Amino acid sequence: MLSSSLRRFGTADAAPVHARLASSDVPRILRKKLRPKGSRGDIRDLKDTGKSLIKAVQKGDLDPAWRHTYGNKEVSERLVANLTKAKNSPHLPSVDTGDFFDGHPLEHYTSDDLVQSNTSTLQPGTFFEIRRNSDVITGVVIDASIDNFGYSPDTVSMNIHGEVFKHRASDVMFAVPNFVDAFLAKRCGNESVHENEHELAARLKVLKRARDFDRAVETEQYRLARFFKDLYPQVRADDPDAWGKITTLQAARLLVRSPNIPIVTLFAVHKQLMDRSDQFICHPIRHRFLHTFDVRPDSHLRNLRTVRNWIWERSPVIGNFQKRARWFIDRSRELSQKSENEPPSQIKKAPNDSFRPEELEIIKMLKLSLAQGRRIQLNPYDSVVPSIIKDTFRYDQPTAPHITYKFLQEIGVYTPWEDIASKDKELRLPPDVEQPPESPKVKTTNLSSRSFSATATSGLLTADAHESVRHDFGSLPVYVVDDATAEELDDGVSLEPVINEPGSVWLHVHVADPTTIIPVEHEITREIQKCTESIYLGHRTWPMLPTDIASLCDMGRAGVAGKNVLTFSAKIDTEGAIVDHRVRAGYVRNIHKINYEDVNELIGIPASRHEFMPFELPSVTMKQNVRNNAHISMHSDQLKYMYEISRRLTRNRLNGDVFAFLFSLNRPEITFVDRPVPQNPSESTQPRFYRGFPDLKYTVRTYKYSETGARSLVAEFMKVAGRVASRFCLEHNIPVIRRALPPLAFSSEAQRKRILSSRDETGHVDPLVILKEDIVFPPGELTSKPAAHTGIGVPASEGYARATSPLRRAEDMLAHWQIKNALLPGAARGATPFTEEMLVRLTKDFSNHKLSVKRAYRTYTRHWTHVYIDRFMQRQKRLREQTGGGEIEFEPLRGLEALVLRNPSFDVLQRVSHQDVFIPRLGLTAVMAAKDLVGQEVTARVKVDVKRVFQTDLNQNLEVDFVERLS
Repeated sequence: MLSSSLRRFGTADAAPVHARLASSDVPRILRKKLRPKGSRGDIRDLKDTGKSLIKAVQKGDLDPAWRHTYGNKEVSERLVANLTKAKNSPHLPSVDTGDFFDGHPLEHYTSDDLVQSNTSTLQPGTFFEIRRNSDVITGVVIDASIDNFGYSPDTVSMNIHGEVFKHRASDVMFAVPNFVDAFLAKRCGNESVHENEHELAARLKVLKRARDFDRAVETEQYRLARFFKDLYPQVRADDPDAWGKITTLQAARLLVRSPNIPIVTLFAVHKQLMDRSDQFICHPIRHRFLHTFDVRPDSHLRNLRTVRNWIWERSPVIGNFQKRARWFIDRSRELSQKSENEPPSQIKKAPNDSFRPEELEIIKMLKLSLAQGRRIQLNPYDSVVPSIIKDTFRYDQPTAPHITYKFLQEIGVYTPWEDIASKDKELRLPPDVEQPPESPKVKTTNLSSRSFSATATSGLLTADAHESVRHDFGSLPVYVVDDATAEELDDGVSLEPVINEPGSVWLHVHVADPTTIIPVEHEITREIQKCTESIYLGHRTWPMLPTDIASLCDMGRAGVAGKNVLTFSAKIDTEGAIVDHRVRAGYVRNIHKINYEDVNELIGIPASRHEFMPFELPSVTMKQNVRNNAHISMHSDQLKYMYEISRRLTRNRLNGDVFAFLFSLNRPEITFVDRPVPQNPSESTQPRFYRGFPDLKYTVRTYKYSETGARSLVAEFMKVAGRVASRFCLEHNIPVIRRALPPLAFSSEAQRKRILSSRDETGHVDPLVILKEDIVFPPGELTSKPAAHTGIGVPASEGYARATSPLRRAEDMLAHWQIKNALLPGAARGATPFTEEMLVRLTKDFSNHKLSVKRAYRTYTRHWTHVYIDRFMQRQKRLREQTGGGEIEFEPLRGLEALVLRNPSFDVLQRVSHQDVFIPRLGLTAVMAAKDLVGQEVTARVKVDVKRVFQTDLNQNLEVDFVERLS
């Protein structure tokens, strides 16, 4: 679907922006070059105007002639007119330049307020700025968040023109909390037009102050503009290919010599940095919380200038590249058509078939133009890219990012199955290196893992500092349960009955112990902190640790008699409560590796019934689910008892004092059957062409897939280990990174009881209940202090620290270093490797990076599910053509049940009103046209047919047609 924030703006002024972008797609050969014309009279008029401006400045008259005068009477009359005009205006907030008052510069706001806005939510009375492309809206929040099912909550605000509108808090780039009194803001009302004189008076008061502030910022912005030309050379990275960083406050201190920067100056600096999008790029998700800009590498700017100059000068370099590109595109399309049903393979390239140096410059520019995420700032490449691609005459659509992406695929820079999610620089993935062809002993491309130098694994520990205190678990069976295709096996579990306490058991979670061989001061530690976790995508994996180190510590490694582990033990009573706990360095010998599906069959709870493949016939799915688990039958009693203990733990959590809940929609997953698939190096110097396409498998899973059976068994035991780790750290005053989830904000005690009673045995709440109750779900967070995790029912007095996946998560590895320091023999024990101050910094960095990883997973799933559906629809179309346009027996994209998620909104690009619906059968959200601008009510169940997959940017969207109302 289209960017919902952009759709919500829906302004009349958005059309010129897109018209300007579209006009850049006109082939240059069709344009006439405009030449400036002028006379001596024109020059004389300009000189007279300049003299008048100079005289005005000398007299202290800083109000330009085109602005209104600002008497109190005139102010009130014009504001009342603006507020009343909204009654007859069909438009959403406009973004044109308004008229502002001269007023107080609000000097009592300082950088301290900016820090406060980093941590607070958008409360009524907050002044804000929203940015989306060239659209900028400033205003004041007048009502708290309103929940959107499956979306970020909406906030009700009033812009500086007096228009009331809804927007996402995530669209706010700058906020000044407590700008006006919250009570005054709420008195404005949240309807589009004031309903009484009290609301009108409140709106007038808020608008006057907002306009005063906005005008003061505008004046300061103009004052600072001349200093900004020297800022970039001071803050760019020394390495011309490296990105730099600068905060708004740091930039302000470079420009203004003051111990405390006023908020007016900070806001003006923020605006200047935002407007210089060729040099400074804001964070795409959390800019309001970070106020940090990435500083573009100098080599990127030089590359952009070079290509832009070639275009302006009509250099033959551009024409020659376009000519060669046409040949590449035609060849790629021919190969694609001839090999539709073949597996993926690379065509052997010609020895001299390489890109020329100037072509590599153009290709670099095109790749850099593919910025991901929301378009908050103007893209400096928008005026350059269309001039390259359009004149190849191979694409009928306007040149948007997805066309650039396709162009790079078809000229052999990217593979036909190139994954766009992994291109995000925020993931910090290493480049794939193309080795010289004269090196026959190495692979042509290093695609296996993150890059570590040849000496990275030197300096490892050879002696176990905890050998004298390790607890040997002897012959106690340890079960390592995971997916059959799992790449990193971090943990195993075992049970030990408590003597003389029938029904009570010791639950042991044995975790791989890489800190036994990796010293905390090793250079790998910096790499771990940088990448934060392993990245698993369908076509490949980027492990956090070098593969040789991970394999040494892997719990499922074959041919090893025993393993060093860090064991988290909990004594579980008959009610499922944790009544005692221990943390020990351990050694396990009797390890059994089993996969989830085998355990599910053994305990009689086949989780496969909670997953389905919507594009496969049921008979095919049934054949794939046939299993033989005779090889683990001797462990049947023990595994069944483990499952019973896990259910006991779940019931105890759900009945505790902390409201524990689970909420999940059906989720799709795309699997590459052909993995690994051929890939191009990141910096390819040769065009590479391919045949075929990977075989993809589309699977949808309900929440019960992971909340019942073997997966829930392991997950419940891991929760116990996290609780034990946090308790141990509290008892020994060890700083550690914890996970937290704030409690739900219920509107009343009656609502809390309704939600409580709607939970099933796993704690899951039906999505329809959430939608009808209008519940706002708080986001999870990392914290360096103990805090409640209401999702799993853990109180703040206990906290929750993840420590069960040190092979793939940095926070778990750090927890091991901290805990194992306390487990050292007395004389060897010292201060914790990481102080609380260090963990505060790491917590912030980890949080930001995890958001980027989460976005990448979301982008990956969205991209490949839509690619699958689009390719399936093309196959169905060819099948209909073969049958003369008749009906097809298997039509999985027709007659689908869908849930209406939102009221109709107007799409300014498609010029249509539509609603978002969720299709459980596909696990996807789709766009449905709203009939007569009214549409279906939220929570309605409807039947839909899939119409098409479409794109306006790098994100693909699904459009469906309404068939009938179901409920």
